[in-house]
Amino acid sequence: MPELGSRISYGGHTGTVRFLGPVAPAPGVWLGIEWDDPSRGKHDGSKDGIRYFTCFRVPGAGSFLRPSASICHGKSFLEALKSKYIEQLHGGQSQETVLLGSSQGTIQVEAVNLDKIRSKLSKLSALREVSFDGEMVAVNDSPGAIGETCPNIRGLDLSKSLIHSWTTVAAITKELPHLQSLSLNQNRLLPAHEPQKLDGCFNSLTELRLNNTLMAWPDIVAVIEVMPKLQDLEIGHNNFTDADLDNDGFYPQQASLQTVKFNSNRISNWTHVCMTLSAYPSLERVILADNQIERIPFPEVQQAWSQLRHLSMSFNRLLLWRDICALAAWAPLLESLALIGNPIMTDYPNNARPLAIARLATLKILDGAAISAKERRDAELYYLTYIVGRGPNSEEERCQEHPRWQELCSSLSSPLFEILHP
Repeated sequence: MPELGSRISYGGHTGTVRFLGPVAPAPGVWLGIEWDDPSRGKHDGSKDGIRYFTCFRVPGAGSFLRPSASICHGKSFLEALKSKYIEQLHGGQSQETVLLGSSQGTIQVEAVNLDKIRSKLSKLSALREVSFDGEMVAVNDSPGAIGETCPNIRGLDLSKSLIHSWTTVAAITKELPHLQSLSLNQNRLLPAHEPQKLDGCFNSLTELRLNNTLMAWPDIVAVIEVMPKLQDLEIGHNNFTDADLDNDGFYPQQASLQTVKFNSNRISNWTHVCMTLSAYPSLERVILADNQIERIPFPEVQQAWSQLRHLSMSFNRLLLWRDICALAAWAPLLESLALIGNPIMTDYPNNARPLAIARLATLKILDGAAISAKERRDAELYYLTYIVGRGPNSEEERCQEHPRWQELCSSLSSPLFEILHP
């Protein structure tokens, strides 16, 4: 019988075992499953007024299932490795007929000495990149076995596996001393209640992908603390809201983190996410695409995000040009920015780009396109004429609404300065 919290696959769907026991009035043992796909569920863990389990991640994603041989409980890491990367030798055949995959089985060719190729590919110790995406890996192997078999893996994809604990992940990665990139997308991992026990298991890791894992932010913070060289963190599609992003008085010691990808969540408060991420002093690139941010207020004293160089705000809900002026105050060294898909870009299709460029003095790339010196000068000239044409009229109000007004008037040609700034 599976243990509580373990993962299963059944009928093409994956889920977590939340209950094991009888369900009245039916006789025998049942499994209570919280499915990853909530549409597979039938209830929230209760039946006929009796609660048997709780769906922790998505309400209504539960159902009961009889234990059967049709339920897949997964395989070990090395079982998956050998089944995917070792092809059995064909023996004495020097010439074989193979089908070209691109021909959909209509073209056959004769191939010579394929066993030599199979033999080379079967040298697992030479593997650098391994993908087990959807391969149903569930457990590690006996201590030392993974390290002896494939010690040189640099990149490992364990997405959509049946691993349910960070202890299992760490038992695998501990034997991969050169591992730099790890993908755990679409897994459902239990919180690491004693993350200090994971020390030494991720010493070379620089990239971690936890997209669509529905992990809580405090659990992510605790785990990456034991990854001393981590630079890039992907945590998109996790349903984060502003309330979820709270360090709760905990100040992370992760000094190496440079990139965080928060795309496709439900974040709406710019200040809150900035304060959360300001705990990481080396952070230079932040992806907040496809969230729900409507406003960027001007920062208060000591709130500037001085190390930020690259930011994606595409497909949010920014409405006002004042938000872009505020962004310049938050990120005084910003070099690249994505704004496509925001109302301020779609509502001003003919002049949105120059108006954005002129407001951000340090910007070098906007929406993936480099900004030339000529484009910047033209944009800033256009911005000045825009201010004069649209107002406000008083010098004080212009400086307040357009923080670069005096700077641009001073830096551009004298005749223009005299006309626009008499």
